[in-house]
Amino acid sequence: YQRRVHGYNIPIEEVREHLESMGEVIRIDMSRGWALAEFDTVDSARKAIKELTDTECGGRLIYIREDREADKSKSYQAAPVEKTNRIYVGNLPFDLPASKLRTKVESFGKVTNLDLAKGWAVVEYETVDEAALAIKEMNGSEIDGRILNVREDREERTNKKTPANLGVAGRRVYVGNLTWHTSWQTLKDHFKDIGNVVFADVLKDNNQRSKGCGIVEFETPELALEAINKLNDTELDGRKIFVREDRIDSAHKNDE
Repeated sequence: YQRRVHGYNIPIEEVREHLESMGEVIRIDMSRGWALAEFDTVDSARKAIKELTDTECGGRLIYIREDREADKSKSYQAAPVEKTNRIYVGNLPFDLPASKLRTKVESFGKVTNLDLAKGWAVVEYETVDEAALAIKEMNGSEIDGRILNVREDREERTNKKTPANLGVAGRRVYVGNLTWHTSWQTLKDHFKDIGNVVFADVLKDNNQRSKGCGIVEFETPELALEAINKLNDTELDGRKIFVREDRIDSAHKNDE
């Protein structure tokens, strides 16, 4: 029995949190409609197969089975477990402002990069010791009523700089001049012809009214660049939108 499971009919935006309810996920590869995840133990993988198959995730019934194709896929290999200065922070509120998270994580050391996505974040510290302290102090702590899951970030990430930043930020674009009634679904549909959109959201103020702007995250930085080149100054819901790289620390602070 393996530690890896294969999931079908998977909504990309919510799969990590759903799987981590069964145990620690040390690596996950996602594409449109499926995911390949490795747990830290065989027992967690078995539990995921037993308890998550035919459950609902993001409005879909998902199917989980043991991964039987490990030998066929040279592209998927377990990442070696080693000390790192990056941490993964899971179970975050979807509307958590980047500024609030930054304030919390900076109390444990110097933060050199922070990538915030829907429900999770990756934080890079200057040293391994600072990352270890953050894991020790933050794991199991609370933010806005959510109990945090904090661990080492063990996923492989590119060392090549993208125009916006490293990691998640390089795959994101900021979309401005949206109408007040444009929904995240409409926003996602407008960008999906470029390539796989893993996340889209319309930013809202404290009263849950649209700010007239949004964020779209693609599978790769190259798709994000293509979206900027092709969709800037296109029309959405009767208005011309502008599309640029997302500057994650300043472009969408929901508490402004």
